[in-house]
Amino acid sequence: MKRLMSGIPFIAALLMVLLAAYTLVTSKQTPLFPTNGEDVQGDRTQILEPKILPPPSNMLAFYPYTPQFIDLGPICEQAVLQGNQPLPVPTPSVRMEKKPTDVGIAWSSLTLNHQRDRIAFQTKSGLYVVNLRTKQSARVFSLPDDGNSRFGTGITWNPEDTHLTFTEIRGGTSEGADATLLYRIHLLQLDDLTDKIIHETFSQPDLPLWSPDGRYVALDNPLVLMERKTGKTTPVGTGKDARHPRWSPDSNYLVFMQYSAPDRAEIYRYTMETKEMLPLTSMGKAARAVEWLKSPSTILMETENYASGVDTGRHHVGEVRPHSESSIRWLSPFDRQESNRYYAISPNERYVILRKTEPYTTNGSEENAFSLIGVNRELNFFSWHFVRLHSFAANAPLSFAWGKDGKLLYLTEAKATVTPPATVGAQGTVAAPAGTAWEMYSFDFEQQAVQKVWETPTPTRLIGVDGSIIYHSPY
Repeated sequence: MKRLMSGIPFIAALLMVLLAAYTLVTSKQTPLFPTNGEDVQGDRTQILEPKILPPPSNMLAFYPYTPQFIDLGPICEQAVLQGNQPLPVPTPSVRMEKKPTDVGIAWSSLTLNHQRDRIAFQTKSGLYVVNLRTKQSARVFSLPDDGNSRFGTGITWNPEDTHLTFTEIRGGTSEGADATLLYRIHLLQLDDLTDKIIHETFSQPDLPLWSPDGRYVALDNPLVLMERKTGKTTPVGTGKDARHPRWSPDSNYLVFMQYSAPDRAEIYRYTMETKEMLPLTSMGKAARAVEWLKSPSTILMETENYASGVDTGRHHVGEVRPHSESSIRWLSPFDRQESNRYYAISPNERYVILRKTEPYTTNGSEENAFSLIGVNRELNFFSWHFVRLHSFAANAPLSFAWGKDGKLLYLTEAKATVTPPATVGAQGTVAAPAGTAWEMYSFDFEQQAVQKVWETPTPTRLIGVDGSIIYHSPY
């Protein structure tokens, strides 16, 4: 009996070890990347339909705080009418000479800064900045009066919100027909309104891309790095064949497309310290990095399908390691007729928004539609969770922003909806009723639920969210 009693602790310990080993084996997730060095296509993952919540009876039922819907239209129009007011910035501002009233605000150019307290926008001839706290504004840049310049759409703020970059297009008509266009990238310092042309190219470039630490800005087509403080520039890659840069979260690396033919480009990684270039893909297709994620360190990428040298319109999303030429994990098999495009990722990097395009049939004819897909990337591509938020006609207007509580807000025109969440039932989906309303929806990833939260009769664009404030503008 004593021998038996003395052996019990040993047996108990052995059982605990065996149980731990069993738990480890059965609970171990598939590794993020396969280890055989081969490209692996994703499983035919089922796309779930979301729960549909009724519109809230009051906004407190939707938010734990009272949201404010602020239309930036009147604010921007007032800024133009005022012409010029002192602009509160981190350092003393400069009062500029009053300019004639502008017309024609480019609503698509509205851009919130990182602190969400200022907004920049363009008119036909001027660039304005408005302080959203004080409503003070300034016209910070004017195009030449020779009638030969216009703005390119898009403004970028540096991480410290002290500088703006924007594009001036010289030559041609508004459509750019029968003329050689010169694209000039401007760097504007907001404390003293010093303007500097930092890049000129005859090929349309992407928007300038600031490094997360604010030290450098990547300029496109051809790809050049410029150090903000010194103005020193460094070419990257091979001339105009290097395109579409993306920064690593720590600003130590840059990834970009290096073209070898119109339908063939590989992803390369550029090291800032050593200027070393490392190929990350060798696919023989047009591969493009769209986002470099922090944890795990992963590069989301897209590739295009070509048939006999012609773009089929189908794109695929995958992931690749950033520090070696390695295997790629694809979200869906290449033989499917669908096309997946990357839209955005949540601030905490848990959720990815994709645009999935696939044919659908209406009255016996095949048309194109796209679905807004939410993907939970807490796991990996082997077992990501997919939810179809909404389906739209191919040309549907759509804008979106991330809310304070991690919910996704998106705004669209009701009549552009193919399968609106409010009409999805047990028997399938029905077409949205004709109408002119523009509707805002919220998607809660935790509950996998869609809810209509706001509507307006006028064309509207969702600009951004700052805590309980939801900014929108005319479309």
